[in-house]
Amino acid sequence: MNLPYRLHRWFVVFIAGGYLACWTHAQPNSSPATGASAESSESRRERRANMTPDEVRNRMAAALREQFKVENDEEWALISERITKVQELRRANFTGGGLMGRAQGGPPSGDFGSARTRMGVMGPTPPNPEAEALAAAIRNQATQADLKARLDRLREVRKQNDAKLTAAQEELRAILDLRQEAIAVLMGLLP
Repeated sequence: MNLPYRLHRWFVVFIAGGYLACWTHAQPNSSPATGASAESSESRRERRANMTPDEVRNRMAAALREQFKVENDEEWALISERITKVQELRRANFTGGGLMGRAQGGPPSGDFGSARTRMGVMGPTPPNPEAEALAAAIRNQATQADLKARLDRLREVRKQNDAKLTAAQEELRAILDLRQEAIAVLMGLLP
């Protein structure tokens, strides 16, 4: 065994040990003194796991309203409406099966992103007829000309959806103050 290989191996072990030490130091202490804290953390985790998508959206909206520091209900209604529009357009633009139709953590399904495998953070993404048509063409081994036509159509629809998303983001930006805009950028609502 040569010396550079040994040094490399020890370097990797040293780095991995450093990461492990930092990670374990950052974990909450599980001593009996903090047992109640761990229980409350566990119960919070269970409550979140049992929430419906609507409850999750409502909690996220309440947290966002607090972060934006909006106290006026009419102002929040307008901001919330525009945020929802941006989120829906972003979800609509995210079509496709990710890893060739593979459900998260599951085996490849070979269906290139059917509605049953497309799940987002807030539930299923809306179906896209052009993406579904392209997936069907791939499954059915369509001709090159047919694949090209379907691919071109999907790209055109995505371009149109991107324009709609950009317009919705500008509508949102127009009603936010600078602080709120900065928060929206950090959250990925605005570019």
